[in-house]
Amino acid sequence: MSSRKAAAVLGVISNDTHAAFGADDIEFGLQNIQDHICNFLIEHSSQDYTEDKYEYKIRGGGRTRVWEGDASKDVLEKAGVNFSSIGGDTLPAATQAQIKISPEEASDGVPFKAMGVSLVIHPSNPHIPTIHMNIRYFECGPPSQPDRYWWFGGGESPQRFIHSLLDDRIVNSPTANWLIWITGIDLTPYWPTPGLFGRVINFHKKLKEICVRHNQPYDKYKATCDEYFTIPHRNEMRGVGGIFFDHLNEESGMSRRDLFAFISDLGFTFTSIYRPFIDEDRRSLPYNPATLKKNFTGNIEENEREWQLIRRGRYVEFNLTYDRGGRTESILMSLPTVAKWKYNYIPKKGSAPEIINSFYLQPQPWVDYAPENAHLYEKAHMKGNSQGGSTLFFGVLAISAYILTLAFSDSAPIPSLDGPLPIIQL
Repeated sequence: MSSRKAAAVLGVISNDTHAAFGADDIEFGLQNIQDHICNFLIEHSSQDYTEDKYEYKIRGGGRTRVWEGDASKDVLEKAGVNFSSIGGDTLPAATQAQIKISPEEASDGVPFKAMGVSLVIHPSNPHIPTIHMNIRYFECGPPSQPDRYWWFGGGESPQRFIHSLLDDRIVNSPTANWLIWITGIDLTPYWPTPGLFGRVINFHKKLKEICVRHNQPYDKYKATCDEYFTIPHRNEMRGVGGIFFDHLNEESGMSRRDLFAFISDLGFTFTSIYRPFIDEDRRSLPYNPATLKKNFTGNIEENEREWQLIRRGRYVEFNLTYDRGGRTESILMSLPTVAKWKYNYIPKKGSAPEIINSFYLQPQPWVDYAPENAHLYEKAHMKGNSQGGSTLFFGVLAISAYILTLAFSDSAPIPSLDGPLPIIQL
């Protein structure tokens, strides 16, 4: 989409602030955000998408757009940019209770609308990070005021929302998608290429700039993202984080129009946020998967593609373990075409994969870092994590503390045995 058209969409938000602003305006803006991002991907990959238009059983539907490429020659191995807008005549009683809708209000039903744009991009080149974003809106209310309750993001208690929906067997509908997932963006790099450190810093700085422009708390949203995208039993994040937020409504002190201006800014700025990764890393570091496969000796630390596939396995692990609910095809769209799982693999000290795991996949104050000091931060962190004796000592200490917790608590979580036990990072 042209910058002129993007400005026109944003103009719907900013102009005539006294006019009513509702779901139709938000739906229009979201569709244009999808078009804007799809056109960007076509331009920068020379690949077109396959579109699947579907209808929701009650009202509305969506446009799923998917890229499925050849890793040996295409920029995008797997990508999807989806738009959905669905509605219904009433919500299940349990869901009404969660939103605190009184029986009197619900006597004639509680119409609802749910809409959003979600995307996941898995490039072929291990030098280009995977990126994920979703922006969502939900409203409901009595027939006399169907938008009495509205917000951007998921529900106050997503798991309870999804369970209430399951009571009415709405298992495979997009409704679950909108109610369980929070809104935001996160980035997953695979290989510590020259310039990655600076680009990750700029990624976070751009997100902070968006937040500042709309009086939103970047630090809070970043912390939420870091926490949400952590794989607890691995003691690592899915990537370098981003921002995630939930349940933004008039209680924030901002109008629906102003909050959608924030959401739209994130959606339209996506292209400038991702362009440095998809352009600079691809051009400055050409990647030939056929050559790497031919020369592969089994040393993962020296093979970008092999390490990318292992990290993709962790990406899938997170999605299937912690992200749940939604339309089946949309969930599968978010997964990479190819991934690998290697039993209890721990990268060698000082290797590129170890830099990713020990530094990039741990929470970092990215906006406070100086790009020119990348090697100092990385080495300092790795040095702190390379003290074998200390790590073992504190690992044993952590396990002992956990055993004591079990002894004195009936509700302590049971750790997964599918991966290595977590250790304290020094």
